[in-house]
Amino acid sequence: MERMRIMAGIAEVPADIGPGELPNEGGLEADAISYTKGCYLGQEVMARLKAMGQLRRKLVRVSAGEGPVPAVPCALLQGETRIGELRSAVADGAGGFIGLALVTTLRLDVNAPLAAEPGGHAYIRLIDTP
Repeated sequence: MERMRIMAGIAEVPADIGPGELPNEGGLEADAISYTKGCYLGQEVMARLKAMGQLRRKLVRVSAGEGPVPAVPCALLQGETRIGELRSAVADGAGGFIGLALVTTLRLDVNAPLAAEPGGHAYIRLIDTP
């Protein structure tokens, strides 16, 4: 079930998207936000985000064709730059793993692989592009 959830890109609350993130960052906009109901706490932030249409972080699917499943949460790096955090991961049944990671959209090179530790082997690839 966990593999199917991750492959579908469905965020688990609060493991993947918690109190420190916006629902939009986890793809929960259609299910968790109303733009038509009356006043509510956080309405101004949600309206501004919808009007500007730009997220700084996004939950994306990642995969690795080799290696053990890392303990989550763990930092994801491109070179020496922290790009995000792996929030969920499960074996893919073929010697690698798939996972959900919250990544920044500002400094991310979508074509470069990610490493799960500083100076580590970069072997994690994005399935989705932010």
